[in-house]
Amino acid sequence: MAAISSNTTQAQGIRTLFTKLGFASAEIDKVITNVFQKYIGNSGYTAAIEAFLKAANAPSPAQSSSWKWSATLDGCCIAPKSHEVLLNNPKARLLRVTIPPNTTEPIHTHGVPSVMLVLEPTKIAFYDLKEVPEASWPAEMAKPRPPFDSTVGAFALPPEPPHAVGNLDQNKTYLALRLELKS
Repeated sequence: MAAISSNTTQAQGIRTLFTKLGFASAEIDKVITNVFQKYIGNSGYTAAIEAFLKAANAPSPAQSSSWKWSATLDGCCIAPKSHEVLLNNPKARLLRVTIPPNTTEPIHTHGVPSVMLVLEPTKIAFYDLKEVPEASWPAEMAKPRPPFDSTVGAFALPPEPPHAVGNLDQNKTYLALRLELKS
């Protein structure tokens, strides 16, 4: 694959964002080439990437002092097959979130605010377990919110208590990038 031109507006915006977050130039170039290249300049993703950059550059709320879930429930710890760490430092962590067809990821949390960029949407089921005692989680997994079709787009998220996402599509893998903003 050819490298992305450094003067591409979206590539420059991504480079600026990750530089501000303290990542090395070589790491940033690798992520742009290996992750973003397919989508930059594609008109179907332009608005989503712009929204991602805007949300990621906005001030984010700090983690609530009432966070009560263990770090062992972190998405990368408990669901590593669906949460691949692409970049990580004390300020931020970039995850590639993939959920294969007809699969539900394990119950997990995200303890800091983040920005999600959905690149390959599918029909999904969301399981919200924040108010459910841990002993009841298996029974609650049978009761997802109504399934919905995800769409290409970006959105900011507060820290997320225990939840899981299921990909209901029979043929397509769900793909998103999640930028967790630690500080």
